[in-house]
Amino acid sequence: MVQTSVHAQQRLISAIANGASTKMLLAMMAQSVDQLQDTDKLGRLPLHLALESTSLSQDVEFIAQCVAAYPAGAAHADAFGRLPLHYAAMKAATLPVVETLVRVYPAAAAQVDKMK
Repeated sequence: MVQTSVHAQQRLISAIANGASTKMLLAMMAQSVDQLQDTDKLGRLPLHLALESTSLSQDVEFIAQCVAAYPAGAAHADAFGRLPLHYAAMKAATLPVVETLVRVYPAAAAQVDKMK
């Protein structure tokens, strides 16, 4: 995993958690795409957090950019074993968002969310 400063990690995670605009988030990612590999204390990537967000989970352009910049993120399970696809399902993400995740990591479709 690429290490970034705690400050940089918290900036992207905090921005997502606080409802920053897609434009702002994309600008932050452009400055340091490595931030997409950092996790919070629950093992969640920015991709997980974006999919937990009601608005970002519906934003196929943003999710596609995250996955394109860090494809391995689609296969990353958090501390509870949840994949980004599980978060997408919990937020009833749009079909294009789900397709984007499954296209990159098809095995996710067969992994059961054990927290349910």
